[in-house]
Amino acid sequence: MFNKSLYNFFILGVFALIAIVKAQDDYGLANTILSSVSSVQYDPSRSQQCFSVYLPKLNDITNEYEAQYQECLDKSANSQYDVRNEVAPAADSVSSTVQQICGAFNDCDFGEDPSGFFSCSNDAAVRATSQAYGVQTLAQDRVQYIKLKYEQIQYSQNVCSSNASDIYVKDTAMVHAQLQDCLAGKEPETTTGSNYIVA
Repeated sequence: MFNKSLYNFFILGVFALIAIVKAQDDYGLANTILSSVSSVQYDPSRSQQCFSVYLPKLNDITNEYEAQYQECLDKSANSQYDVRNEVAPAADSVSSTVQQICGAFNDCDFGEDPSGFFSCSNDAAVRATSQAYGVQTLAQDRVQYIKLKYEQIQYSQNVCSSNASDIYVKDTAMVHAQLQDCLAGKEPETTTGSNYIVA
């Protein structure tokens, strides 16, 4: 017989741990912990040994997944920033042209020469028509280009995050299985958790 106080303390710790892992949506680990309670009754020291070996491994895998996922987001953000810098000269060109169009109309002064004002405005409108068409053409081209580049960036981000998720799922499944084996009586692995990250 083992110490009943030790057993009760360990059981409380188990259920507290279940609450934590469920909050992290790791139901596989929660189920493993629940299924281990009977083995705790039989051999609490083994269960404690198994969890002390494999919980750090699972924590390492989770940390690695979070780092890889963040790297996917960072790459995507950097790529979008590069696109923004790439199209910035076109934006400057549009802004400059709009200022020229507005400036041409502002230069027309009704003042002492009403006829000259309207003649000036007519000339400005003719130039503005051509310039506005150039702005429209450039803007449409850049809109299509940015849309295409952003779709490519999003696709790359999806592939990156999917690969990170696949690694996480495979590695956690492997460690869960090893934890189950350990609770069933197999000697625990002594390899560090970082080796469980699949390249």
